[in-house]
Amino acid sequence: TDVGHVHLEVASLPAFESAYVDGLGFEVRQSAPDVRFVAADGYHHHVGANTWRGRTTPATGRGLDWFEVVVPDGAALAAVRERLDAVAAAAADETEFAVDDTDGGIALTDADGIEVRIRTE
Repeated sequence: TDVGHVHLEVASLPAFESAYVDGLGFEVRQSAPDVRFVAADGYHHHVGANTWRGRTTPATGRGLDWFEVVVPDGAALAAVRERLDAVAAAAADETEFAVDDTDGGIALTDADGIEVRIRTE
């Protein structure tokens, strides 16, 4: 099933930006003190994140375990991996996400425990 966008409740917008903007390469399309909307290729937004409920720790019973991002080819997937590795190296022990290789792709687990699976078409 194709979904136009997902909206996430997060504990920290800077942690969200570290993973989704700096790491995955999405661009911030709209920003307010308690919400960010990010997208690729000039779209209005693919992922939204908010702190409206004021949580300070990740949720323990979230309704979303994972979602998938499809990139056009192996070069795009390699570029995502390079960005994720660069952000992790720059942050040293303060990295806001975890990255694992999967069969045919990458899995990023963000600071709120939500997994983003990245693969090629």
